[in-house]
Amino acid sequence: PDGLSEKEFVLNSLCKTNKSEIIFGSINGFIGLYPEEFSEENINYKIVVTNFTIANKSVSVGQNSKLKKNITIADKINLTYKDNIFGFEFAALNYSQQQSIKYAYKMENFDGEWITTTPDKRFATYTNLDPGEYTFRVKVVDRSGNFSKNEAAILVTITPPYWKTWWFYALTVLTIASILYSIYKYRINKILELERLRIGIASDLHDDIGATLTKLALTADMIHYELDNEDKSTALKRISEMSRHAVSTMSDIVWSIDSRNDSFESMINKMKDFAFGILTDKEIKVDFNSGGFEESAKVPIEIRQNLYLIFKEAINNIVKHSNAKKVEINFAINEKEYNLTVSDSGTKFNENIFKTGHGLKNMRMRAEKINAAIEFKNENGFTISVKGKTN
Repeated sequence: PDGLSEKEFVLNSLCKTNKSEIIFGSINGFIGLYPEEFSEENINYKIVVTNFTIANKSVSVGQNSKLKKNITIADKINLTYKDNIFGFEFAALNYSQQQSIKYAYKMENFDGEWITTTPDKRFATYTNLDPGEYTFRVKVVDRSGNFSKNEAAILVTITPPYWKTWWFYALTVLTIASILYSIYKYRINKILELERLRIGIASDLHDDIGATLTKLALTADMIHYELDNEDKSTALKRISEMSRHAVSTMSDIVWSIDSRNDSFESMINKMKDFAFGILTDKEIKVDFNSGGFEESAKVPIEIRQNLYLIFKEAINNIVKHSNAKKVEINFAINEKEYNLTVSDSGTKFNENIFKTGHGLKNMRMRAEKINAAIEFKNENGFTISVKGKTN
């Protein structure tokens, strides 16, 4: 045992004196013990952390090091989530009994109980601790399992990766909320766009078809009640023309809302059919050029409807007012923009028609609906140019 000069004694060589002294006989003499002078085991040694390791390598003090001062006097250490293996070595400042001192350590907020070590194991290692704040504590333990009052303690702070920080969570929530809001806004805009389209179709039906049918009814009444036989032929011709106009208008509306026609190819074919049909009958030569688009390229329904009606109005104006012999049509399209130009070789439009014509007003109104720029030129024939975004 620690503190005895001899470790071998003679059997049955023991006696107790009247002073409560206990005498033992050893092979080299007598040894006396005085129980009254015994005191409790002193375990309140000063304890220090003697080494700090990361990935089983000692950490030195330095400006760019985890240790800003010697570990024996450090009271806190800042680590990152990457420092997932670290440890401490410790010792009590008692140089005569190091081989018999036991220790107990605990990492608060991680270890549930104190962990007792043997004298030859004066270190503690931790792996994969979650980000947060911990306190490493170590004490001396006596033979009876009592802990010393003195202890060494170091605050350990482990910072999380950026994707586990509150600001990243907040940014993620904000981003998701923004995406959801954008989706919601997109759907609302689509609903409003569809509603505007329905209103536009209803307006077209009311203005064009309704007006035409009203004229048909009035003309029929005139034939029935007022006109002489010689005027009936003219009136019947007007009815035939208005009927064809109503059918054409209805056909345009049905074409514009049919999803199978949602492509530039379909719109260009529709334009060609109309232009060649009406201009050829008037013996007007047509030069139609188009390009720069894929056959499957989609075009929004509102652009398709209004751009076609602008084109149709331009062709009708040429037939009615220009006395042209040739019409040149150019339709250039790329991924972002389109440019439609219609020009004729006829005479200048009457200035009153050019400034106040109902057809030109309609074209301006339809261009405004699709955020397109429209330009008219009344020199050496009539030219209309429409430029806009494809989506």
